[in-house]
Amino acid sequence: MLELTRIKPQDIQRLEDMLKEKGIGKCSHENCMVIYDGSEITGVASFARHGSIAILENIAILGGDPGDRLKDGLLRALLNMADLQGVRIFIVEKGTDSAFYEKMGFKGISQREFVLPDELKGLIGEDNKHIYTLLPDFFEQGCKSCSSCSGCNK
Repeated sequence: MLELTRIKPQDIQRLEDMLKEKGIGKCSHENCMVIYDGSEITGVASFARHGSIAILENIAILGGDPGDRLKDGLLRALLNMADLQGVRIFIVEKGTDSAFYEKMGFKGISQREFVLPDELKGLIGEDNKHIYTLLPDFFEQGCKSCSSCSGCNK
């Protein structure tokens, strides 16, 4: 059975070893969600917080189905965690997954209606490499990421 939850303290070192082995950067343990399949870690996502703004550090499905459903659930759980911590803006680097994020309602950083703090301008800038979502809007818009969900298409 799959369980999506915060990383368990006893699994932090094991997760770090797995991420290193797969060439994935470290994750902020206090802002880290994982998918457990029994005792195995099969997915991980984390963010770095900068006041009311969060930046995705990583998201990866480490085993099993590499499809978007697990990734979708993992990202939604991470966004929920961020929202509960008072984060209002969530930024991700597009990379090769831009269609996935855009399908979920993320927009180009150049379309934003907020001012980036000076500390983040060096990381984000005015580029087209990043996209964002406003968390209150994200949760109000409902599910957009799949067409097969019954009752969640709004």
